[in-house]
Amino acid sequence: MKVDGHKFIIRAFFLVSILVGVTLCSFQAMDFFVKSDAVVFGMESTEALSRLLIYYEFIIILFHTLLPGIVILYWGNQAGIMCAILTWILYSLIMVLFFTMFHVVLPFTAPAVGAVVSMIRVMGWGSRFLEEEKSLIKSAFSHFLEPSVVEMLLNNPELISQNGTKKVVTILFADLRNFSLICEAKSAELITTILREYFTAMIRVARDNRGTVDKLIGDGIMVVFGFPIPIGEHADYALKTAIEMQRVMVNLRKDWLRRFDVDIAMGIGINTDEVVVGSIGSDEFYDYTVLGNGVNLAARIESECPPSEIHVSSGTHEILKEKYNFEYMGERQFRNILRKEDVYRVRI
Repeated sequence: MKVDGHKFIIRAFFLVSILVGVTLCSFQAMDFFVKSDAVVFGMESTEALSRLLIYYEFIIILFHTLLPGIVILYWGNQAGIMCAILTWILYSLIMVLFFTMFHVVLPFTAPAVGAVVSMIRVMGWGSRFLEEEKSLIKSAFSHFLEPSVVEMLLNNPELISQNGTKKVVTILFADLRNFSLICEAKSAELITTILREYFTAMIRVARDNRGTVDKLIGDGIMVVFGFPIPIGEHADYALKTAIEMQRVMVNLRKDWLRRFDVDIAMGIGINTDEVVVGSIGSDEFYDYTVLGNGVNLAARIESECPPSEIHVSSGTHEILKEKYNFEYMGERQFRNILRKEDVYRVRI
């Protein structure tokens, strides 16, 4: 049975704190702290002065050993530190009062050691448990969200509630051709197997080239380059990814033809443009993604790309025209895109 992390740390704190407190009380009873207490009061020895009954000293030591840690556990580090400061200011005044008026020395060293040990231990444990909790969240959600997005939101949770911002990125869409017809003719188990092998291979290629898998759409995949991982040459990384994807697809295509008697190809569309990035959705459900005409154009280019080819927009072509070999495919008017767009095929 799994024990709740917060309950476990509270139980562990009380157990260890009592052991530390009892140890300090034992040293106090053996006059181990007499010399250090005398230094605090500016004396060579406190033997000539009165002390509290040992039971009261034990209560004081245990109080200071337990209090700061309890406050930190329930209200956080800042509250615990403030509580310790205020407690010791008050206790110092009481010590001075007892010393000047009654010539009674209250214990100083043992409670101070207990308080410091308590605070250090709890803050250290809290940090470790927080890291373990973040690691657990990252491990769980990385199966459903891109790891880079999970990492960014864990480190910057305020981004969830912020408005979108504009950034220039490169968007890649890849989609299997005529896959819907194959779905009608083949079993669900076979379709699932093909998609799992396809997405596993394509996601690996995208991540190896610093791409962020934004979403899976049916038998298609959308990858963003340049956000949330900043990349100076995001268009270049996107095209390298597309070329590698098509090369991997050649092997998958042969394997599927041999095993399942199906011939499946893939088309890829790429666009480099300014888009809106941020948390999009409602208060109950949202998606940290990119959107805008730049995304729509990449999707439209991919939808009209022939099997086994890679088509790019004029924005991507302008950046990479000196590095890759392109073939001009003409000017096209895409649905829901106001301006006409020059499209280029990548010669692999």
